[in-house]
Amino acid sequence: MTTVRRYIMRPTCSPRSSSSARGGRAKRRDLEGPHGRALVQWADLSAPTQPALAFLLHIPNGGARSARVGAELKRQGVRRGVWDYLLPMARPPVAPAVAGYAGLWIELKEPGERGAARGGLSKHQVAFGRFVQAHGYAAVVAYDWTEARDALLAYLDAGAVPLFFVP
Repeated sequence: MTTVRRYIMRPTCSPRSSSSARGGRAKRRDLEGPHGRALVQWADLSAPTQPALAFLLHIPNGGARSARVGAELKRQGVRRGVWDYLLPMARPPVAPAVAGYAGLWIELKEPGERGAARGGLSKHQVAFGRFVQAHGYAAVVAYDWTEARDALLAYLDAGAVPLFFVP
């Protein structure tokens, strides 16, 4: 008999040192990363019952990089504003008045950014969200991993329509 382990996914943020070893600049705490890891852990654990979640992918566009690495990634096609997660699964229309979707894009933000200007989105992320919506994708901004999970579950439920991104 197979035992299924249940994990309590609580994103935790450990404080980093206030200054780096070089230059004395303060390091930014990673408040979004733990939520992303929890989301992917949940998706991996849920994939046996929701097989589409095995294809949830993360687009690692952000992050601090050297100028050399940044230039190389730009030559390889890294683009500003591309959202964090994509579920590349089309959904058929759920009713005559409701169109289907080509897939689901999720932008995961830090929980504290909910009240920020544009919901914490850069102008490039706003433009990307508008572009994908105009081309038939569902797009959701989530402010913690549970909101992203709920959007994925709503999307996978053929009768539900996830909330749209509103800039």
